[in-house]
Amino acid sequence: MVRKLLDEEMAPEARHIHAGMIPGEVREGDPIGATIKSRNQSTLVRVWRYSPFGIEFINDAKLQLKKGDPIEVLVRLGKDETQFDGLVVSELYCERGMVLAGVRTFRPRVTDALVGDRRTTQRWTCADDFLPRGRAANPLVYNDFILFRIENVSSTGVRIITSMRNKLLGIGQRLDCTISLPLVGSVQTTLILKNIDTRMIGGKEELVIGAQYINPDQVFKASLAEYLLNFADGISIASLKKDNFPVKSVSEWFDFSYVKSQEEYNEVLNLRFLAYKAANKLTDDKCVGDMGDEFDARSRILIVKHKGNIVGSLRAMFHGQDDPTDHGRYVKYPPNFPRNLDVVESSRVCTHPDFRGGDLFRQLVAHTLLTAIKGGRRYIFGGAAGSLIDVYEKCGFVQVGVSYKNESLGGMEHQLILMDTHAVALGRKISIQAWNQMYSAVIDYMIEQELIVPTGIEQARINLWKSLGAMFSKFR
Repeated sequence: MVRKLLDEEMAPEARHIHAGMIPGEVREGDPIGATIKSRNQSTLVRVWRYSPFGIEFINDAKLQLKKGDPIEVLVRLGKDETQFDGLVVSELYCERGMVLAGVRTFRPRVTDALVGDRRTTQRWTCADDFLPRGRAANPLVYNDFILFRIENVSSTGVRIITSMRNKLLGIGQRLDCTISLPLVGSVQTTLILKNIDTRMIGGKEELVIGAQYINPDQVFKASLAEYLLNFADGISIASLKKDNFPVKSVSEWFDFSYVKSQEEYNEVLNLRFLAYKAANKLTDDKCVGDMGDEFDARSRILIVKHKGNIVGSLRAMFHGQDDPTDHGRYVKYPPNFPRNLDVVESSRVCTHPDFRGGDLFRQLVAHTLLTAIKGGRRYIFGGAAGSLIDVYEKCGFVQVGVSYKNESLGGMEHQLILMDTHAVALGRKISIQAWNQMYSAVIDYMIEQELIVPTGIEQARINLWKSLGAMFSKFR
């Protein structure tokens, strides 16, 4: 009868091999195997016990390994293989003449740092209260699942924490995972385990594993970007895009409101200065104090916050018929231009340089459209320069054929632009894709609140535009 070595009183030899972790016993037929290369001979061996840190196998007559012998070990866990060099660290003699050789595969260190975790991309620590959690079917055991939580995330991999009960894990092993991202949803990906360590967490030792994604798709990476933007510290659209995260629809993680305090207004002035300076719209003599003027006092200043910080802003002005306008300082409006009582004047549009490249600007425009319609104004007008002219046109604005130089912004040449808010909201004068990205949700809200009452034909167009938008999104 074979002497049982591993129980509550684990043998000292085995404890040394497995670094104190109780290993899993490997039975005949289990998808775990090993090939030992020693003295230029390769031998397939019967694995007896396994853990992420060590392996025991039958030391038969062909091997005759002794403590201290150098060997190469190829471990097979299901369809995955890992090769490493090692030394025989222990021989465990059992009854009936059978000898077990023990080899330590990886040496764990109980530490706050994961040894060997060498991701070169930026890592973001997940918020403790909103940790992503995952589940993977154990590829070696029927109807067994590996549950884990994610401690930090990068564009190439994650650090996961799981129970010490998961004995049959190893470097090089692949796990098909479902990961739940708080407030985002569940996504699927395949991870390959690269490093395994242990750490004391809340008085309990747990496995800490560095893993890399295998061919992550765009849906997975976009979902990660959404999660990080909402919960990670020190995050921005620029930092996500730098690491090749696809960042498109992010505005749902921002808070839209209006300036309500002097403190917020001061923050807007700082944002304007930062944004205009980055866009080369300011001369060297300009300072933060120059970013405000008399029109701010009678404007609704729309702001966008990310984690309490203002990252976008514009001002919307509702003029009386005889009130002076911001753009009136530089242009003479054409004869067919809408009257003051029918328009909202938009100006001082700015976004933080680190939050460009998503849909923040487009949603600023969408909120301005809603503001105009709620205020009973049919049109929005403003100015655009350079490449932003095309961006505004995609949002539903048209050029009215008037150019001017804005002296407050370095004398840069601008084009006067105008939007018919009702036409754009109902899907006219704008592409189907842009309408779905910007105004689909807005029109639903306005119809529900009876701010717009579409005709039967207009409602049919809205329904068609939504269907086509969903189709384009599916095949994008």
